[in-house]
Amino acid sequence: MSGREEVAEINDKLRGWLQKRLHDVQELELTDFESPKIGYSSTTLLFDLRYRRRGKTTTEPLVLRMEPQGIPLFSHYDLRPQYRIMKTLAGSDVPVPRVRWFEDDRSVLGSPFYIMDQVAGHVPTDNPPYHVEGWLMDQEPELRRAIWLGGVAAMAKIHRLNYRDFDLAFLDEPDLGPTPIEQHINLYEQHIDWGLERQRFPLLDVALSWLRDNLPANEPTALTWGDARISNLIFQGGDCVAVLDWEMARLGNPVQDIALWLVMDRCLSEGIGVARLEGLPDESETLSHWERISGHRAEARELLFYKIFSAFCFTFVMARVMTREKKRGTMPAESSYDVDNLASQALVKLLERAGTSG
Repeated sequence: MSGREEVAEINDKLRGWLQKRLHDVQELELTDFESPKIGYSSTTLLFDLRYRRRGKTTTEPLVLRMEPQGIPLFSHYDLRPQYRIMKTLAGSDVPVPRVRWFEDDRSVLGSPFYIMDQVAGHVPTDNPPYHVEGWLMDQEPELRRAIWLGGVAAMAKIHRLNYRDFDLAFLDEPDLGPTPIEQHINLYEQHIDWGLERQRFPLLDVALSWLRDNLPANEPTALTWGDARISNLIFQGGDCVAVLDWEMARLGNPVQDIALWLVMDRCLSEGIGVARLEGLPDESETLSHWERISGHRAEARELLFYKIFSAFCFTFVMARVMTREKKRGTMPAESSYDVDNLASQALVKLLERAGTSG
């Protein structure tokens, strides 16, 4: 089935599903389906919902998020926590899209899905990297600085929440380990055993061993975003108006998020041999801004641990994505990019800084 045929089928099925929920409207139609062409682990479609109610025509720009079909990125996937987190955070100062409906009946579209409002604005893309081209590059340095700090501030707002006040204790998974970081490490080892030929990726075992030997103690526990990248934010001017992609959200030490933010920025600049954009604050200023707003501290040893953990997770993701592309035939079977790429190179450098050879 072609992409156009798939969209037509989704349109037909989703229109009937929505008509049952909007039973008091007439002339309901879905138009302008578009894929944002970002992300690897779920299906996202933008569309307009148009209908008439009491003689008035209304158009609502919406987003459909579906659990992945075909070859998945992770060993298991669950949309419900994402939906629940965003619905809960609507009562906070963290900017999230308004979520509208959730459906876990696979008979509707073939996999569970939810629908949320579109948020108008701009996203600094990481494919191609924002240091190379795109909306962020087109801005003046002063505005780039405001955008960067606005994104860091939005992330920091997540970390200053009391997760218990927002009924998010369900994110704790004690069956995976006694602490949030041990749970997260064990989860990724499950992903590795499920999704990769482990002997082909010895670097991941080196990193796993180092992480387990250097576990931090007595950590704070907060809601962590999990996919802390500027490309998962929507901006209007210098203001961050939406935090997206909550699929990796968990409980944990919030230093994990600021570490990932810094690692990803380094990978998308130094990792591809280009300079960072003029105007973007350096690591020291970024950390100070995050600490001031979040109320947390990122000590040097702790920050290095979570940078290594972030690079380890990113290395798995790159390995899994490239392995999947080989299976699909879109990447040559003999390619070594699944093993040697911007993520694995960053992980090697960080492990060397910690005194371990990758």
